[in-house]
Amino acid sequence: MKTYLKLLIIMFLMIASPITTNAISSHPDVTIKTNDESININEEFYLYLTSSKVENLFSLSFDLKFNPNIIDILSVELGNFFENEPIEFNSNFNLMNENAKILNFYATFTGNHNGKTSDSEVEFIKLKAKLLKECKVPFSIINTNNNLFIGTPNIRLIMVDNALNKCNFSNSTSYIQTNNFSNDDEIRLFISDVYKKTFSRDPEEYGFNYWYNKLISHEYSVRNFLINILNEKEFIDKDLSDEEFITSMYSIIANREPDQTGYNYWLNMLIEYQKEMDTKTSKSKIILSICNEAELEERATKLNLKF
Repeated sequence: MKTYLKLLIIMFLMIASPITTNAISSHPDVTIKTNDESININEEFYLYLTSSKVENLFSLSFDLKFNPNIIDILSVELGNFFENEPIEFNSNFNLMNENAKILNFYATFTGNHNGKTSDSEVEFIKLKAKLLKECKVPFSIINTNNNLFIGTPNIRLIMVDNALNKCNFSNSTSYIQTNNFSNDDEIRLFISDVYKKTFSRDPEEYGFNYWYNKLISHEYSVRNFLINILNEKEFIDKDLSDEEFITSMYSIIANREPDQTGYNYWLNMLIEYQKEMDTKTSKSKIILSICNEAELEERATKLNLKF
């Protein structure tokens, strides 16, 4: 009965309470590692959730959001940290939509257990997986109670010690990629180029990392990225003339100077829109239309990104 009550308290803490107590003297590094740096499409490999050290850990909860069209999680096993110990654990998968699936996992020591301590690196969870296409996948880990975690950070980890305090750790981001994924430099250049042409500046680190992770994880398409960027207040406040705006669309979206026929077509469409609606709405409709053109789809395909 005592073990059952303790388990109920732990589950309540994981769901409801804020993170307030640091039960580890210095924050350990928790990260995702792989057993093989050479990963090919549709070949099985292992992912490990590891920690640099741990003190009196009694229970953990792990939620991983991933795109099942890019990575397939085949099985979930306990890591070496839990070997030869009395453990209660469970895992299940929940499909959110065609582009998002969540793995839920928890493990708790049972019986009269005071938790476990290790000063060396340990493995909590071992995942067998496959990458289904040439890609680079981010795994960002954060210590949070937020039930609606979206995108990156895409791993929610909560650790509880033997006194039922939540353990802090250093958040991290790891990347795994297939051998033949060679688009990384081009994707980084694409994001920077869009920022420079749209805002006349380099991207700030946070903004760059945000869009980089969204794009390589295929959570956002290239269209999503451009439509969001081009509707930012910073770009709207540049107050470009109609002619400057159309020229900018070609430069930002198609990465070229406009041809005369295309330029006249889009400029005339913008002028017609402005007879019926305000300038901002008119330009937003042009952005949406140009972002649906085949030329952008070809660009996205070459970058191995979602159109």
